Amino acid sequence: MVDTAGFCIDSTEVTNSQYALFLVAKGADVSGQPPACAWNSSYVPAGAWPATGQPNHPVAFVDWCDAVAYCSWAGKRLCGKIGGGTNAFSDLADATKSQWYSACSAGGSKMYPYGAVYDPKACNGTEYGASAALEVKQAAGCIGGHVGIHDMSGNVWEWEDSCEADTGATDVCRARGGSFAYVGQLVAAYLRCNVNSKSIGVCTHRDCVSAVVGFRCCSP
Repeated sequence: MVDTAGFCIDSTEVTNSQYALFLVAKGADVSGQPPACAWNSSYVPAGAWPATGQPNHPVAFVDWCDAVAYCSWAGKRLCGKIGGGTNAFSDLADATKSQWYSACSAGGSKMYPYGAVYDPKACNGTEYGASAALEVKQAAGCIGGHVGIHDMSGNVWEWEDSCEADTGATDVCRARGGSFAYVGQLVAAYLRCNVNSKSIGVCTHRDCVSAVVGFRCCSP
């Protein structure tokens, strides 16, 4: 983990090998989930699993509840509000409140984790040319907003503990950072630290699973 002087955040997205250890430890036990996840009956990724030959790629096809459960098991929490708890859905780009945004933007000082100006070859977005998720840390220029943090732009979207409601599977929850997959005129905008996943319509519900969505954890 990387210490941002207010909290710690995983240096990379959670990988397939890390998630596999969680599945072995938990087995069929899905107890202890928050009430909004009462519907979640399995932590096994819904696709591309087991991820044979890709131990260091970010885990994908996991829903918001899977991410919360993994982070709790690992002694951390899904990145949310600085100081503890859920980050308000409206505080998408408030570096004094959102752990994820603060880490990506170096406290609100950067548009992208690596700086102020878009670089299509820094992180694994559409214009990077990989056309798939890469091993974590493989995009060598995708470091920041703090030294030691990798892939906060592109590769896969990352679930955040930030939802519009707290009722169940269809609540709209936020994913952060963009991915390798978006194609269109606004590629640069969709790889910013402040990109709004709801406006794009990517994996907006708590129970959504996708090849382009994973997560990382924070502490405390």
